[in-house]
Amino acid sequence: MRETRDRDLLERLLRDPALGGPVWAGYALGDLDDAWFPRTRWLVADDEAALVLVFRWGEDGATALTFGDGPACADLLGAADLPARFDLHVREVDAAAVAPRVQGALTPCLRLGLTRDALRPAPEVGLAARPLAPGDGPAARALYAHYPANVFDPARLGDGAYLGAWDGERLVGVAGTHVASTRTRAAAIGDVVVHPDLRGRGVGAWLTAAHCARLLARVDLVVLNVARGNAAARRAYERVGFGAAVPYLEGAGVSLR
Repeated sequence: MRETRDRDLLERLLRDPALGGPVWAGYALGDLDDAWFPRTRWLVADDEAALVLVFRWGEDGATALTFGDGPACADLLGAADLPARFDLHVREVDAAAVAPRVQGALTPCLRLGLTRDALRPAPEVGLAARPLAPGDGPAARALYAHYPANVFDPARLGDGAYLGAWDGERLVGVAGTHVASTRTRAAAIGDVVVHPDLRGRGVGAWLTAAHCARLLARVDLVVLNVARGNAAARRAYERVGFGAAVPYLEGAGVSLR
C-alpha cells in the first residue's frame, strides 16, 4: 500500500466502476478541488484495487470512505492513522470485510446521483428561493435546530453554498452544499431542512430541485446521502430525478478494533 497526492490518479480510480463508480465517489471527487484537497489523505492498495480517503474536519474530526475491494480497504483503514473515533462510509457490498474491523453502529443509507438530463423541476410551493447571505446566520441556526445532525458552516454563508426557501422575510427551508468542484464537475449536497410547520407540502423537493439546478449549471453530477429508512425524503429526492442508488453503511463515531 502507498499514500498518494496524485490527483489525476485519484480521479481515475474514483471514476472506476470496479471501485464503486462516480456516484459512490461523488463526495471524494469534490474533495479533489483545491478548496478541500489539503484536508485529505489518500491510501491506495499496491494493485490499485482499493482506495481509502480520510477527510479531516474541525480540530480532530475525521471521516473515512472506502472504495473497492473490501478486505484490502480493511487493511488500508488499519494503516490510515485515524483518530480514536471517526465517521465511516462503506459500500454494503464491502461491509462484510470492513465492518468487523470497527466498533460502533452502522446505519443503512443510500447514496443517490443526479445528472442534468435527469433533473425534474418540482411543483411551485409559493415560496422564493434565495442564497443565504452572511447576515442570515441567526435565522439559519434557528432553522437547523430542527435538524440536530447538521454540519452547518456559517463561514460559508455568502459563497452560494446554502440556498434558502423564503416566505417573505422568514427563512423556512435550507439546502446546503458540501462540495462543488469545477475540476471534477461533481458536487455533493446535504443539510436539507424544512421548518416543521411546512413539512409535507413539497417544500423539500422544490428547494432541492432549485438548488440542484443551480449546481448543474457548472457540474455534471450531484450526489446526496439519505437514510434508507427515511421513505419521505427518498420519495422527495426521486421526484427531483435522483437515482443510481448505491447502498452503503454509515457509522458516526466508530473506532477501529
